[in-house]
Parts: sequence; structure tokens; C-alpha cells
Amino acid sequence: MGRKLACWAVCGVLLLPSVVHATGRQVQTSIFSATAVASTGSATSSAQKLGSEDGALALAIVATSASGTADVKVEFALSLDGTTYGSFDDSADITSSTAGDCATPEGLCVIALPPRVLFAPFVKFKVTGVGTNPADTVVTASVITWEIR
Repeated sequence: MGRKLACWAVCGVLLLPSVVHATGRQVQTSIFSATAVASTGSATSSAQKLGSEDGALALAIVATSASGTADVKVEFALSLDGTTYGSFDDSADITSSTAGDCATPEGLCVIALPPRVLFAPFVKFKVTGVGTNPADTVVTASVITWEIR
């Protein structure tokens, strides 16, 4: 499958568009797998290295509970070196409520990632129970990226 990337070539004083053909594929990287997020508890992912050749596009998340409607928020923290991270409070939440932001509260919810995540070398994600999130909530989530080959 091909994808066209617009590039600009300098010709004298004019910038003329040229087209570069690149191929790639969509990749899902699991960040939470049936991870417990009881009531207002939280869970933090391991560091995710997002290379400059890959673009993080979206977060796919499912939060479920047998005893009620699961409701979690998703935050992120960025790092240049994979060791020192900013605060999860430095940026707006990816979603402040899966029960409110997703068409089907306990179904698959795919949320576009904000631009700051798209170009970060390293990122961690944190899910936290909000509102009346039940004690038996579990979260499964993946980051969807476009890998250029």
C-alpha cells in the first residue's frame, strides 16, 4: 500500500511541491492488557518509544466492568530521554471520561492523539478511574501508529 508525502524542493526562489512515495503499515502496540483500575485507582504504562519514522495516530481503549459502567480518564507524560518524564498534569487529558466521550461507554473507543504525543520520542500513558467507576474495572488499550518502511 503506497502513501504520498508532500515535500517541498527549492528551485531558485520558488518552492515547488514534489511527491515522495512511501509505503507503510498500521501497527498496534499494547499498553494495557486487562489491567485493573479499581474505583479511583490508576495504572501507568511502561515507556513507549515512538521513533521519528513512526507517527502515533490514536489510542484504542476498552474499559469494562461486570458490576456497572466503567469510566476512566487517560493522561500522558512526555520524555526526551525515556528516563525523565514531565507531569501527567502538564497537558489536557486524552479523554476525561470514557463513559462520556465514547459512543459506546464499554465498547471499543478510538481517540485521536494530540499533536504533542505525535512527535514525542517517549511517552507514558496513565488511566485513572473517575466518577462512579466500579471496583472491578479492567482496561485494555493500544497505541495505533503508522510505521513508514
